[in-house]
Amino acid sequence: MLIWSVVPSETIWQSSDAEQCPQTKVTEVKGVKVLVEPLADGKGRISQVLSTNPADFLRTDLAPGAIVNLV
Repeated sequence: MLIWSVVPSETIWQSSDAEQCPQTKVTEVKGVKVLVEPLADGKGRISQVLSTNPADFLRTDLAPGAIVNLV
């Protein structure tokens, strides 16, 4: 496989150890599908918006990095 990228090869081919890669899950928050990294106390950090609606990407409450309740 040949990859032409400006990203350093260490970043592309870094190890996939469970400790290095956060566990994420697909869930629905406020009616929108998102990829969430679970945190303590039933909360989670949004990693990615998976919606196909362009308006969902403009919502600040669903922006990547936002903390949401998973319960």
